[in-house]
Formats: sequence, structure tokens, C-alpha cells
Amino acid sequence: MNNTFKMLIGAAFAVVVAFYANSIIGQATHGGFLVLAAVFGAYMAMNIGANDVANNVGPAYGSGAITMGGVIVIAAIFEAMGALVAGGDVVGTIKKGIIDPSAFGGDPMLFVYAITPLSKYPNF
Repeated sequence: MNNTFKMLIGAAFAVVVAFYANSIIGQATHGGFLVLAAVFGAYMAMNIGANDVANNVGPAYGSGAITMGGVIVIAAIFEAMGALVAGGDVVGTIKKGIIDPSAFGGDPMLFVYAITPLSKYPNF
């Protein structure tokens, strides 16, 4: 699988996420920004998932104990199950235990902007 094909798969995933986010927000005031935040979230999810897979099955693949096809099947099943089963708990922890949304004056868009990757670069 060449790099161009991998990039196209990643871009297609981001586009699907953008369309899905756009379909569920309806006529929200800051709809475009929320779609952009969803695309950044999809990009970050792909990177975090790749890192998780490398940590979990890298040694087994590197030693020859499992094939690349086996790695892909294991990763697809267990990474998706981890996100579906424990994803809500992670969001709850961030919402209640790490970041207090009320510190942003009750403005949810300010909260969303504060947690996006671009917020590290205020002049962007």
C-alpha cells in the first residue's frame, strides 16, 4: 500500500466526519467551526490510534508472531471497541475532572476553541 493511497484513506475519513458533523449540527450558529473541530478531532483520532496500535501489537508483529493482516483485524476490532466502550468516560473525566467549562463564562464556543489544536497558536 503506497503512501498516496494511505493519505487518500485518511482524507476520506476526515471528509466523512465533516459530513456527519454537518448533518447532526443542523443550523447551529457556529456550524462551520464545529465541523472544522470535528475534522481536527478525526485527524487527532487517527494519530492517537496509530500510536496505540504501534504500542500494542508492534512487538508481536516485529517478532513475527502475527501477520500484518492479523494486526489490522486486531486493531480494527479493539481500537473501535475501546473508543465505543470507554469514550464516554474519557469525555466525562475531561468535562468534570480536568477542565471546568464554566471557567469560560458559559460560552461553549470559547470552550471548543480552547481545546482545539490551533489554540496553541493564537496568531494563526
